[in-house]
Amino acid sequence: MNGQTVMPGILDAHAHLVSLGNTFIQVNLIDAETPEDAVSLVEERVLTTRPPPGQWILGWGWDEGEWATNYPNFDLLSSVSPLTRA
Repeated sequence: MNGQTVMPGILDAHAHLVSLGNTFIQVNLIDAETPEDAVSLVEERVLTTRPPPGQWILGWGWDEGEWATNYPNFDLLSSVSPLTRA
């Protein structure tokens, strides 16, 4: 290489790095077996992070098929997160 530096590129067309990063700031709902479990996890996030009013709390990993007829609704989520939207 005649003394030249070679550096690996962080370039991957399919790495989903932004999605990976989001998993660290969103509520992980993989282990939530019911919508009520999800609401409890949202409540835990609100109590531990104290998000500012109006900030959204996002989650990922829930079982859409299992909850298809029973998603957590606005009233249930607002009962544990009245100043933020979940």
